[in-house]
Amino acid sequence: FADETDAQKFARTAGSKIDKRIYVIYEAPFFRVRVGDFAELQEAEDYVKHLKSIGYTNSWWIRTKINTP
Repeated sequence: FADETDAQKFARTAGSKIDKRIYVIYEAPFFRVRVGDFAELQEAEDYVKHLKSIGYTNSWWIRTKINTP
């Protein structure tokens, strides 16, 4: 998203359908909505399939730092 307000709105809407933590992060030049903290690639790939199945067809996994308990 080019606008943080749009990214936050999308994150709030998605939050009612997604059971993982949602983050809005800025990576120039866009605000991105990130879902979850997956330690294993297979977990991330499986969750992307789930997201696509519920209508978030532009979902993909990315390698990034995650929050751990």
